Amino acid sequence: MAKPTNDPRALYGDLDPTRNTVDRPGSGAIRTIGEHKGSGLALMCEMLAGALTGGGCAGPDKPYILNGMLSIYISPSHLDSEHQFAQEAQQYLSFFTAGAPAAGHSKVQVPGEPERRLRAERQANGIPLPETVWQSILDTARDVGLSDEMINNMTVSHSL
Repeated sequence: MAKPTNDPRALYGDLDPTRNTVDRPGSGAIRTIGEHKGSGLALMCEMLAGALTGGGCAGPDKPYILNGMLSIYISPSHLDSEHQFAQEAQQYLSFFTAGAPAAGHSKVQVPGEPERRLRAERQANGIPLPETVWQSILDTARDVGLSDEMINNMTVSHSL
């Protein structure tokens, strides 16, 4: 029988960000985002979405997955007529992103930043599609009765 341990390597193996997690030894578990800080956030989410809503929290006495939800909506404009929140948030984001990026990355990003960049790129240049997918779309358009002229009039551009 294995002895109880607090060593995370028992679940995750040695942390190596270059390796795929499925290749790690141990039975596995999801690491918290932000390590020790993320575990506190995860604990509070479980307490609010599970215990407070009545949906229940996960635990050894519950062999099924529980997924409660609690939404809290805050309107900064109702709380902050001086716009101090926006100023403070921008100042903190500037401080946060001024840090050294992780190896292999050009800059520190905030949540949503990669998605906003990709959206702008795709709005400017279109959504890249493999030729086989594009051909399937064209074939389907023809199958439902669109002529090549109609298709060409609707098509802005496509590329791999």
